[in-house]
Amino acid sequence: MNAPLKQKDLFTGGWRKVFAPSIKEKEIHESLVAQLRWRCRPGVIWFHPANGGWRPWSTAVDLKKMGVQPGVADLMFIWRLPMDPADMCRVLCLELKRHGGRQSPEQKQFQTECGVVGATYEVIDNIDTAIALLEGYGILGRVGRAAMES
Repeated sequence: MNAPLKQKDLFTGGWRKVFAPSIKEKEIHESLVAQLRWRCRPGVIWFHPANGGWRPWSTAVDLKKMGVQPGVADLMFIWRLPMDPADMCRVLCLELKRHGGRQSPEQKQFQTECGVVGATYEVIDNIDTAIALLEGYGILGRVGRAAMES
């Protein structure tokens, strides 16, 4: 839970504790996708498997028949690092959560399966950490002074 903030009451003049609204998972997801569209390095394949959201029952049945799996991460990344001596593809599965959000049992199972095949799985609950993580993996290019110097 967020730490309480102080707010002055307009009518009584007293101070009261208030909590800042938590950022929704959808907002983190949309912000990160905007960064990806702007800064993603060439040669990186990324996508969102559209597993969530409301659908008519008949569409959900069709999608299940077509292979939709519960618990799949929100964003998937596939790339090869330049000059990688192993010359291997890297796979990152990124699960986005609101602050304090928890993984479902299906998501935990998917995380385990990713580890078995050697894919990296990360759970992130804020946009700053997500951007830093993707910069660290070389998926996002840097901006500002660091980009000009490199």
